[in-house]
Amino acid sequence: MMYQINDTVFYGTNGVCRISAIEQLSFNSDPDDYYILRPVYNSSSTIFVPLGNETLCGRIRPVMTEEQLCVLLRRMTEGEPEWIEDNNQRRAVYSEILQSADPEKVLAVLRSLYNRSETLRQKKKRLHISDEKLFHDAERMIHEEIAYVAGIRMDEVNGYIEREVGKMKQ
Repeated sequence: MMYQINDTVFYGTNGVCRISAIEQLSFNSDPDDYYILRPVYNSSSTIFVPLGNETLCGRIRPVMTEEQLCVLLRRMTEGEPEWIEDNNQRRAVYSEILQSADPEKVLAVLRSLYNRSETLRQKKKRLHISDEKLFHDAERMIHEEIAYVAGIRMDEVNGYIEREVGKMKQ
C-alpha cells in the first residue's frame, strides 16, 4: 500500500505517526525513497522507512477506524488470554506480536500481562522486568491508537475504556 504525505499511520512499536515527507535520501548506500515519519505522541523523534524495504514498509498500517476501535473494545472482555510459562519463549512471542502491531494481538498480550500482574500482586510479587517492559510497550501502543481514534488525550484513555466497555456490558 502506498501512503501519502500527511497520512496518519501506525508503525510497529513506534505507534501513531504522521508521514511528514517522502524524500530520496542516501544513508551509506545508493539513494532510496523514504517515508519520513513523525510519531504523533513523541514529536522529538523522526523515523526513516525505505520504500524499497518490504519488511519495514510492511510494519506500516492504517490507524484503526472508529468501527474497528469498537470491535477491539468489545473483545477486551472476551475469554482469558493465554499465559506462556517459559520466560524466554514468552518474551520472544510477545515481542514478535508487538512488532506486528496487530491491535487485537497486542491487546491479548496486554491483557495476559495485566492478569498475571494482578495474580502476582495478590501474592505481594511483581512481574519480571522484561514482562513489565512488554506490558508498558503494549499499553502505550494500544493507548496511543485509542487516544488518536477517539480524539482524546492519552491521560483520558483509561476512563474512556472503562466507560465504553461498561456501556457494552449493559
